[in-house]
Amino acid sequence: MPAIMVNLITLIPICVIMLMLIFNPVIDKSKKKYFILALKTVLIESILEIISILNTNNTSSAKVISQVVNAVGFALAPAVLFFVICSVTHNTRYQKYEKFLLVPILINAFFSSLSINYDIYFNISSENVYSRGRFFGIQIILNLIYLIIFLVSDLYKNRRYLKEEKFWVVACVVLSLMGIIIQSIKADYVIIWGAISVSMMIYYINFLNNLLKHDELTNLLTRRMYKMSLTKINNRRSAVIINIDVNSFKTINDSFGHSFGDTVLKECARNIQHYFVEYGFAYRTGGDEFAVICNDINHKQIEYVFKRIEDSLIPISKKIGIKKLLAYGYNIYTPQDYDDIYQSERLADELMYKNKTELKLE
Repeated sequence: MPAIMVNLITLIPICVIMLMLIFNPVIDKSKKKYFILALKTVLIESILEIISILNTNNTSSAKVISQVVNAVGFALAPAVLFFVICSVTHNTRYQKYEKFLLVPILINAFFSSLSINYDIYFNISSENVYSRGRFFGIQIILNLIYLIIFLVSDLYKNRRYLKEEKFWVVACVVLSLMGIIIQSIKADYVIIWGAISVSMMIYYINFLNNLLKHDELTNLLTRRMYKMSLTKINNRRSAVIINIDVNSFKTINDSFGHSFGDTVLKECARNIQHYFVEYGFAYRTGGDEFAVICNDINHKQIEYVFKRIEDSLIPISKKIGIKKLLAYGYNIYTPQDYDDIYQSERLADELMYKNKTELKLE
């Protein structure tokens, strides 16, 4: 009965999260689609576990039910993590590898069906008693591989996660891992889908929390997060504050339309994030204004990074007809040299506007 209760309890929050996802207009449709598929698979697995626990009769029909339930359960098990991986990699350059990750899923489904007669993953005796098959370990290894791929792909894609965001992603993986290991060692402890369900709930809550911290258009951290970061640094440690502005943005909107203006902002944000990723966090602080807070970067490195950013934006600059798309200014803040970090921020802003004026005169 406790095993049934664990699975029944997890059904309710999984259904709630699915409904929240379905009716959430903010979350990207492709990411939503794959995460809903993962949740549906967890739901099916939990229901199959309940059927398996209740199906204890010593009859031929009960044996057939056990065989079908276990075959479907083993076939679907790695698909949960596959769908979660797809929700992370979809619409990225790693999407092309999804088809390769699907191959082990299909092979696993084939072996799961063969297990009915050949005891590969499981065996159901004539008395309807379940036991593990000769190659049960393959399932464990496959799930662990997908778990590692998920962790690596999520942390790499979001490698500028804040520390607390990284913590919750790792916590989800550890919780799922514990569920897999415990049930592998103790077959009577039917907790794996309960552990994975809780992990997916935590991941979803962290994802929603992450959305609140990031700008919807550019996916950079918001102005609110920028101000919070300045407050955390103030009078505590050194930092480099870089203020960035898009040149002639009003003209871009007036001449090419707001849709193209949004494209310009997204491209600028993407390149700022990409080239400063090793040094610090990027923020969208206003309509066409960005900022970067770096922990350790020197003047030479800043100039080199902006050269690479401008080179990557040349196609847009040529279309618009301006020499340089971005104006910027930066200042190195040290607690001993300034009254507070906001004084350093104002100096960076002044230098940015000075650079903007100089570019107009060129």
